[in-house]
Amino acid sequence: MPKDFGKLRTRQLDHTFDRLSPLRSVDRPRKGWLKVIREALGMTVEQAAERLEVTKSMVSKYERAELDETITLATLRRVASALDAELMYTVLPRKSIEELRRERALTAARRRVQSVHQSMALEDQAVSAEERERQIAELADELLKERPRIIWDERD
Repeated sequence: MPKDFGKLRTRQLDHTFDRLSPLRSVDRPRKGWLKVIREALGMTVEQAAERLEVTKSMVSKYERAELDETITLATLRRVASALDAELMYTVLPRKSIEELRRERALTAARRRVQSVHQSMALEDQAVSAEERERQIAELADELLKERPRIIWDERD
């Protein structure tokens, strides 16, 4: 993908994630979404079981599996549909994609510059902290522009 489109795609993703960020403040109900919605609708376990064409114990099992986080997305979608609800699934980054990439590039650049700095210091050729930070920023920019995939090569 051309670099210009990659940057555009990143901005569009960040815009989408910004719109979804209010969801961060919504906690799952203590009883779980499935049970809370079913009860709010006034639907019994028996009625939910009939709609799902399963036993009452399976409905209870689904509700427990949601709480235990062992329910599959397919089952969650099926039960939501029986409750006339929709499953909305997203993975929401904690920060913008741009910020995450920049932080990772700075970390990778800092490791590389620090390694060179240590060698130069041993030879009494160390540069100032200010110059080192400038080099880190420049290398991070270069990594993001020319070789963005290598910022993920090293583990934290």
